[in-house]
Amino acid sequence: MCEASHSSATSGMVSPHAPLNVAVSAREDMAVVSWEGQSDATYVVEVSQDEAFTKATQTKADTTTAAIADLVPATHYYARVRSAAPLGQLSAFSEVVTFTTAEPGYILAPPVVKLSMDGFSTLKATWKQAAVDKPTYEVSFEPAADADATAQPSASADASA
Repeated sequence: MCEASHSSATSGMVSPHAPLNVAVSAREDMAVVSWEGQSDATYVVEVSQDEAFTKATQTKADTTTAAIADLVPATHYYARVRSAAPLGQLSAFSEVVTFTTAEPGYILAPPVVKLSMDGFSTLKATWKQAAVDKPTYEVSFEPAADADATAQPSASADASA
């Protein structure tokens, strides 16, 4: 009679569980990914612009939160997380979550403004117009605290080519 037994070197090891409740808070060029996970695990966060994760960036985390930098504003992304146990076993990936980074707050840097005086009462401001369709500019000023109280500021704004 033959008997066989099998003993695994990995018996007794607990495989890590996939992280749960993945959430993303996105800004213009970064996102904060958070999730629920195991206390003794480390994590790998993957972020990609395609849902197949063919060109994913990976960020390692020792806690259940990771900041992902250098993202493109106004862009749709996919994110997922997996945990790793202390002996290196990897979990399955979490559910995939999607997010979109915010539109940039300032599309253009402010132009370089040149100021010149035309006599005593006129200040002229000039700048090069931005190379975009229909840029708008806001010009504001106020008299200095010690200025003549009877002076009435008036303004007109114009971009020079």
